[in-house]
Amino acid sequence: MKKIFLNGFVLLVLTVMIGLVTYFSDISLTNKIIISILILLGLGIYIKNVLDQKMKK
Repeated sequence: MKKIFLNGFVLLVLTVMIGLVTYFSDISLTNKIIISILILLGLGIYIKNVLDQKMKK
């Protein structure tokens, strides 16, 4: 149970880090939009996993 939670958390931290780095570096707007969508997807999956874990308990 905790393994999934940790994996989700690590994934979240990584996506945020990558997102910040790429956001502040000089890249095109379309890339920023794509990265933002990916981060939101990552967040959604993470939140879903956390909620699933809470439901099971």
